Amino acid sequence: MEQTGSQGIRVAVVEDNPDLLDDVSFHLERAGFQVEGYPTGEAFEAALSNCVPRIVVLDLGLPGKDGLAVAGTLRKVCPDVAVVMLTARVQLADRVRGLEQGADTYLCKPVDMAELVAVVRARARALNEVVAADVGWAFDSRAHELHTPCGVKVPLTSAEATVIWALAADAAQQVTRD
Repeated sequence: MEQTGSQGIRVAVVEDNPDLLDDVSFHLERAGFQVEGYPTGEAFEAALSNCVPRIVVLDLGLPGKDGLAVAGTLRKVCPDVAVVMLTARVQLADRVRGLEQGADTYLCKPVDMAELVAVVRARARALNEVVAADVGWAFDSRAHELHTPCGVKVPLTSAEATVIWALAADAAQQVTRD
């Protein structure tokens, strides 16, 4: 079941349990997201130099650099990336710390995949983007920026942003010159 507007949005899943990594990736891909999986925080951070995702689903109990440390680094390097923490740490103190360290949403394992997909979709909506589904480009209407598939931000003039918004708002329809 593909969700319109999800396709083209890059999601990174950082999870050391290979079965859960596969399960989360499968459900997010099925929902139309472009998903990359990483078994460690170090592997994820190394990939950031090549391509920045828009949303990260992040486990806290990772080997090596844990999820809280990864979230801290991510907030410094890419503050606009949405972070969904998915962890077995269920205590109130853990949830509060996770949110204070950079999570936009904190989910406890085990999680129903329908809920996880709904949360990631909500994060995608919160990014306030209209995504060109076939090529992975994204338009941030608030910041007047065009984002390349690898996370490079291209500033736009107000007129350019208006034209892109008109074209992307209903990609299936022709837009008049006016």
